[in-house]
Amino acid sequence: MGKDDNLAAWLDQAVDTPWAWGSHDCTIWPANWVRACGGPDPAEAWRGRYRTAIGAARLVNAAGGMAELFTAGAAAAGLRGTQRIIAGDVGLIELPARAKGPMGVAVGAICIGGGEWAVVRSGGLWLGRAHVTAAWRTPWRTR
Repeated sequence: MGKDDNLAAWLDQAVDTPWAWGSHDCTIWPANWVRACGGPDPAEAWRGRYRTAIGAARLVNAAGGMAELFTAGAAAAGLRGTQRIIAGDVGLIELPARAKGPMGVAVGAICIGGGEWAVVRSGGLWLGRAHVTAAWRTPWRTR
């Protein structure tokens, strides 16, 4: 199975997995992808620390915001930031107003190529273009 097939399978699995705070949400899902690619866990510091929307909001607020939470997680996992984003990279994006998730506009995502992103939301998988706040290279492209 090629790398693109792995990403497609990951997206298919996300469609079939119900939203769950702390295990299948926009904060944990990109970190799970990094782990599935053989990298260290960017969410290690907060994995298992929340199971509700209120718990997630407290975690994000304590970190100073989603950008700070993701930047710290990426640094702890040794992920390199990138401006040349390619399929399989993870990032923090700002969803368009019509697609806002339960945590607001800033969400964790996986680049699916062509400038498009995938995000798990409580209403299902969202695919589309969005403003990128930050992006990191994943191990699937560095091996």
